[in-house]
Amino acid sequence: MAAILWVRLKRMRTDVSMYVIMMVMALMLSFIFGNALFGGESVQRLGVVNNDNSQVTEAFLENISGYALQTTDETKAQTAVEKGETLAAIVIPDGFGENLKEGNAALTLIQTAESADIMALKNEIVSAANSTAHVYSLYASLKETLAGTGADALSVDDVQQAYAGETGENAAVKVSLSVLGADAYDEQYQANIHYLMGFNIFFVLFSIVFTIGAILEDKKFGTWNRIRISPVSGTAVLAGNFLPAFLVGAAQMAIVLFAGQLLFGIDLGASAGPIYLVFVVFALTSTCFGLLISTLFSTYEQLNAGTPVIIVATSMLGGCMWPLSIVGSDVLLGIANAMPQKWALEAAESLAVSGGGIDTVSTHILILLGMALVFFGISVLLYNKKQRA
Repeated sequence: MAAILWVRLKRMRTDVSMYVIMMVMALMLSFIFGNALFGGESVQRLGVVNNDNSQVTEAFLENISGYALQTTDETKAQTAVEKGETLAAIVIPDGFGENLKEGNAALTLIQTAESADIMALKNEIVSAANSTAHVYSLYASLKETLAGTGADALSVDDVQQAYAGETGENAAVKVSLSVLGADAYDEQYQANIHYLMGFNIFFVLFSIVFTIGAILEDKKFGTWNRIRISPVSGTAVLAGNFLPAFLVGAAQMAIVLFAGQLLFGIDLGASAGPIYLVFVVFALTSTCFGLLISTLFSTYEQLNAGTPVIIVATSMLGGCMWPLSIVGSDVLLGIANAMPQKWALEAAESLAVSGGGIDTVSTHILILLGMALVFFGISVLLYNKKQRA
């Protein structure tokens, strides 16, 4: 196995230009998709089914910032969400305003799959509800206090303005939500982070598959027959080809992730480490996937022709080109679960948004490792079968 590994590492020197191109393409398309197509001042649409129409509810809706609110009925709202015409829809029940003042209000959010955008929306809704409830609680207290003094009563608008001032520039404590703030969040996250992660995953597959596809080049160089009659097991041969491809994948993902943060002004903070660990696991799974592809094809020419089709198709289904939150088909979402790209991208997005540790995406990692084991096992079976043929 050591001899095979040495030959593969030496041959990789001729592929340096390919690796550079893959990294440049990942960064370039991240910029194009993240900024040129989805940047700017655009806001996401949010449907509103208002069954209450109270003053408190109107104040609550006014406090939701960063979204284009569209009043509609529940049937139309559900259809719009299913078609991806709106991010989600809020269904406000009758009596919501009174319940909000008492601190026990509830509403329904119509959505498709859970996503980072939905998480941001939920945070904005909670923030708007808390702000509205505090204003009316403060108003009730002031009204009761002033009633016994003979002073002029304040209006809700007066209290709202005073409350906004206290929570603005003159507040004793200032809270900055760099990730979940509605305006910056939508632009920075969806426009840059999603596509940086997605295209990093997409292009590393090409580097890994074509590196490990050197197995098929052995037929061109006449070493295939010598390997077949050698005492080296099929597992050892595959392992010797495995390690260089895995190292290439892990290195490429690290470079693109680091360069993307610098070029696009993205600060992942403490999440960068866990995100890269997810990428290392994905590189492992992708290398096993590349082994499987290499054993399925008979020649290097077939690999060159078939690999782009396979990688593009699986990456599209896995959400690398667009968020799965805009996909309304349950069939496509079900198929996406069979794609390793989906689990890696979803884990990276979750870590980028929540800032949690690697334990928060342990399920995704276990699924990727399980896929890697399945891919490698099938590859060994197919390779041994071809050796005996």
